[in-house]
Amino acid sequence: MMLNNIAVLIDGDNASSKNIGAILNKISEFGTITLKKIYGDWSQTNLSG
Repeated sequence: MMLNNIAVLIDGDNASSKNIGAILNKISEFGTITLKKIYGDWSQTNLSG
């Protein structure tokens, strides 16, 4: 089976941080994650950390 390079783009406004680890683990079964980016409105309290 050929593994691919994978870019993961996440909508931070709609993704739960509790699930990100499991999601990335599952995606890595299909190839190497070479890019991870989370997009969102970082001024909102739910994303500001």
